[in-house]
Amino acid sequence: MPAVSAAPAVEYTKPTYDLEPQTHAELMAVPASELYRIDIARVNLLCASGMPTTEGLDVERSLATLDAWAYKVAFETDRHLYRVHDPRYADRYGGSEAHFRAEMLAQVLQENLGVRYNMKAVGNFSFADASMGFIHGMIPSPDQTMTDCPAAPARRCRCCMSPWAGVWATRSNSP
Repeated sequence: MPAVSAAPAVEYTKPTYDLEPQTHAELMAVPASELYRIDIARVNLLCASGMPTTEGLDVERSLATLDAWAYKVAFETDRHLYRVHDPRYADRYGGSEAHFRAEMLAQVLQENLGVRYNMKAVGNFSFADASMGFIHGMIPSPDQTMTDCPAAPARRCRCCMSPWAGVWATRSNSP
């Protein structure tokens, strides 16, 4: 069997944005031609703010959670990147790094972070519950505990060792 070299380590670098509106009103004041300067997750969270079921939505805490998840996905993807070309695994990904990265994203979100599709949303989607249509719905609030979500695995998130981060059933469309 030919030797397979591991991919060089790539560090996750948190993207920086030069516009960071703090409220929905501030976001609405930004010209459409400048929206690219704002984190899309911030846009999503600010658009959700003020809608039903978003009381207590903490945009900055939610962004920090998403950043931690992105770091975990980047770390695990980099750690297993050798599989794309390793003869023992390459057929699974068809030799495609893009296929591998997409599968790793879904795997880490599901297995490591407990993100799952919310089956209650199937055929029952409504913006009356904003958590079904915006990303804050997959981010647990600080007061949620493992018992708040019986559909997800009862364990700690290995990424940040938070007692809640790995146990929230979400609205993810991952398989």
